[in-house]
Order: sequence, then C-alpha cells, then structure tokens
Amino acid sequence: MKKYSKLFLPLIYSLIFITAIWSYQNIETVNSNTNIFIHEVQIHTQNIINQVTGKKKQKPKLTKDNSQRTEKKATYSKPVGKWPTNSATIFINIKDPVLRSAAKSAIKAWNDTGSFTFHVVKKQKDANILFTTIDDDKDRAAGLTEANINSGNGNFIYVRVELNSAYLLNPVYGYSQRRIINTAEHELGHAIGLHHTDNISVMQPTGSNYPIQSTDIQNVKLLYSRKNTASTSSQSQTNTTNNN
Repeated sequence: MKKYSKLFLPLIYSLIFITAIWSYQNIETVNSNTNIFIHEVQIHTQNIINQVTGKKKQKPKLTKDNSQRTEKKATYSKPVGKWPTNSATIFINIKDPVLRSAAKSAIKAWNDTGSFTFHVVKKQKDANILFTTIDDDKDRAAGLTEANINSGNGNFIYVRVELNSAYLLNPVYGYSQRRIINTAEHELGHAIGLHHTDNISVMQPTGSNYPIQSTDIQNVKLLYSRKNTASTSSQSQTNTTNNN
C-alpha cells in the first residue's frame, strides 16, 4: 500500500497543479479572482511596510475637475450631456484582469439600480461607449471620461472611459479592489451624464470614496425623466472631459 501511495501522490499533486494552471489560463473568473487576491495582498503588505517604517500612504496628486461640479440643490434640469434614452451600448477593451473585473462589477452595479442600463457588446464598432485603460502616471487622473456631445440637443454621440493603471494598480497608492470599482462606477456615472458633487456620492471628485448611492440613482432617474427627453436635429459637436 505504501508503495502505491508513493506512486499515486505525485500523480495527484501533478494533476492538481495542471488543473490549477489550466483554470487560471482558461477560466476568466479564476484568473480574475487570483489576480485580485494578489493585488489585495500587495496592498496589505504595503500597509504593513508603511506602519513599520512610519511612512504615510502616498496619495496621487490627482486633478480635480470642477467644471462639472453641481450645487447641493442641483436638479439636472439642464444636463451637460446625456443619452437619448436611459441605456447605451458599451465595449470593454481591458486586458488586465483586476481592472476588467472592476469594470464588469461597475457595469453590473449601475444596471442593478434600474436607473440606467449598459448593454455590453462584443464589437467596438457597435458600442456607444468604449471602456478601456491607460498607463500614465503624469496624467494625474485615476480615471478619465471624454465625451462627444451634440451641442444642438445635448445628447452624447460617443464616450470614452479610461481607468489609469498607473495609479489604480500601484500598491503604493493603496487602491483596494473596492476603491477601483468605486472609481469605475464614478467614471460610468460621467458616461451616463452625472456631474461632480461634494455630497456623499459616487460622483465626489476624488471618485473612489463611495459606491453608487441612492441620491445618484435619483439623479439618473431625474436626468432621464420625460421633461429632459426633448431634442433637436442639430448635429454640431462639442467635447467634454472629466478627470478624476
């Protein structure tokens, strides 16, 4: 019996190892969860190092865009930009498993509110919104949303949403997976048509402190209420950018 166990144990371990490698390479959820776990361990390790050395967690000197900031009594009666209806197609062009998982979680979070629906498409040419990444530590933004707007009716024509891996994936800055998802939800908020606010909201300029709040859902519903659906036929364009 001992002789057989010596033969079978290495075989069993080899099969487990091969299965784990295959799963990591071929099953997206396994790949994502593994990389998220590694990312969280890196964040935790960096926090321990900071505590031992007495160093404070570095904060990126992010740009705060005040052009979209609203007052506490903002009604969204005059939107800067919005879609004709409360839905849009979106294409995810993100290879990094941590950021891709965050993007999917953020899309699901907004869809679950019932206030706006993102329809994920398989081809970029079919998308109203491109969800992608940049890697630029000089950009001074953890997330960025750029929109082409029809200046005649205020409707979005095309929106590009970017997550900046230079900040979000660097353990020094301490972005946990939850904060990365918050950042993604924030940028999608801009892609919906929401502005910055200093209230407790996913739309705070820092972008990663809060997930979607009930006030954000109410603002989206107000933004896409019937009184805000009127449009004209003008096709002139303007561009707007939100840095977070």
